[in-house]
Amino acid sequence: QNVAFLLRENYNHHMINLGVAVKSALVATVYKKAIRLSPLALKDQETGKIVNLMSVLCFLPSRQ
Repeated sequence: QNVAFLLRENYNHHMINLGVAVKSALVATVYKKAIRLSPLALKDQETGKIVNLMSVLCFLPSRQ
């Protein structure tokens, strides 16, 4: 029981770290795309708002 508990905790720890790394990579990619937007695309919206909207869309559950 103790070994199984330790193995589960180790697995959970690694999965949480992996999730944080993936989320960070996605947010960085979204931000890089947002700063490449043309001035025409940015004229009505601030970059921060666009990045926020794109980040939220990255993490919505897919509708398959």
